[in-house]
Amino acid sequence: MRIAISIISLILLAFLQISFLPNFIILGSIPNLILIVAIAWCIAGNFKEAIFWGIAGGIILDLFSPFYFGIISLTNLAVISLVYFIAKNIINSDDRISVAAICAIATLLYNFFLIFFILIAKLVKLDDLIQPFNFSFLLTIFVQMIFNTIIISLIYNYVKSIQEVENYYEQRRQIKA
Repeated sequence: MRIAISIISLILLAFLQISFLPNFIILGSIPNLILIVAIAWCIAGNFKEAIFWGIAGGIILDLFSPFYFGIISLTNLAVISLVYFIAKNIINSDDRISVAAICAIATLLYNFFLIFFILIAKLVKLDDLIQPFNFSFLLTIFVQMIFNTIIISLIYNYVKSIQEVENYYEQRRQIKA
């Protein structure tokens, strides 16, 4: 049942991001809902769920992306791995400021990894799509950081409470076994 809910939620958020949010662009930016939820799961301590959201959501977004298939999924995987390392080893992820900081760092990493993978594709002549580095581009990344940070502040406690309930039932299952 939980897997079905995750899959349905993933598909709904991906299509919300693909179809609805592009109508609300502010300074060239929209929030990355799939990345935000993956980061929230990662910070909450459920790396498997974060990887699921990052890769499966990335595949859905890759289907509608102007980039070659797999670039968004690969970018999500790289960012989630780094966020997991940061959340577990560097920053205490229990307070809102840490969650916001991790989300801001993850958004920066996402955009720079995306550029890196696009440049690699361009070097091997796979793609001619590249965003120029200028003030407008940096402003877009900054606005996306703000969007993502606001949204993760709203959903993180929900994701964390789901994780706590899952941990509780997992402990009960282990005690019965």
